[in-house]
Amino acid sequence: LKAGSATITVTAVDNSSLKKTFSVTVAENNFDTNIPAFTVINGNWFIDDKTLSVSNQSDNYYYLSSQPVSLREFTLETNIRYTRGLINLFFAAGGHNVFDPQAYALQFGDSESVRLFRFGGDDFASPVNMGKRLNDGQFHNIKITKTANSVAVSVDGTEYPAHTFESVENCYNNAYVGIGLWDGALDVRTFNVTEIAAQPEPQPVYHTVKFDGNGGSGSMKDEQVEDGKDFTLPANGFAPPANKKFKAWGIGSTEYNPGASYTVTTDLTVKALWDNVPVTPDNPSGGASGKSGGGCYVATAVYGSYDCPEVWTLRRFRDNVLAKTWYGRLFIKLYYAVSPTAVRLFGNADWFQTFWREKLDGMVSNLQADGFESTPYEDKAW
Repeated sequence: LKAGSATITVTAVDNSSLKKTFSVTVAENNFDTNIPAFTVINGNWFIDDKTLSVSNQSDNYYYLSSQPVSLREFTLETNIRYTRGLINLFFAAGGHNVFDPQAYALQFGDSESVRLFRFGGDDFASPVNMGKRLNDGQFHNIKITKTANSVAVSVDGTEYPAHTFESVENCYNNAYVGIGLWDGALDVRTFNVTEIAAQPEPQPVYHTVKFDGNGGSGSMKDEQVEDGKDFTLPANGFAPPANKKFKAWGIGSTEYNPGASYTVTTDLTVKALWDNVPVTPDNPSGGASGKSGGGCYVATAVYGSYDCPEVWTLRRFRDNVLAKTWYGRLFIKLYYAVSPTAVRLFGNADWFQTFWREKLDGMVSNLQADGFESTPYEDKAW
């Protein structure tokens, strides 16, 4: 199915002259996810190109994996955009009923905090203050890092402290993943799970210890010492220069006696230090002796509020006329599928406002003349 526009004509079965024609826009699914059969559990989720969108009012809508992910430890990365509502990111649900057992979730709302909690239950850690609100209409990158017994979150590249569980339910390591919305509107781009690769055992780092005779003759073998380990300085193995005797080992400007320990953190050279040997009758030569919710989207965009006289009139018409017939409900459903995207793309454009204001003003005027009131109104369930 390709993106584009289509016209649908619906004809009554028992009366071919009774028909209704609708124009719809078909969106293409280019949503970036590696979740097999990532699917709608409930609600009016829809995909337009790379964006998964949903809106609701006083309700919970869910979009979840069709089966548990096959990984115990993973990162879950997504990008979300919203201005209202509570956004729930499920990183360990027991199934499509996120209340049984209560899913492990992170929640973002209209505060500066991210809530870590069991869905429908208690917090399992104190809310983490991010220092900013995410409901600003911009996309924000969320990355959840889940291990066998801990979870951590980063927002727009800023990492926050991990929470470690004393114990977890079976679903924690046999997890369904997904996203939920309560009472708002949400756009999602990307939803991917990536296995946390087992970290290889760190290989020890070794440093070379060399010996410098400093004028003495002979040689001493280099030593390899593990980083941070103590190295025991050996006995001198060099023959002294004339009229000299061994005094100590020099490392930098410090002297060390044989048998002393030195902590090695880099390659180094140990230098032999010599003392003069005095000339005496017994020694005449001097030589050495010895180691890391929506609805009415277009009207709301045009009139600036869901609760204003014009929109109250239109909502009455929707609930009391359109919703009473099957083709009216079909029109509403198609409208709700198409109009959020149109408003999101063009709602602030002058041509959009001018075009729809003229049509809606005329429609509202006719409806009010037919008796549809413009007083405050509560939507009906239908």
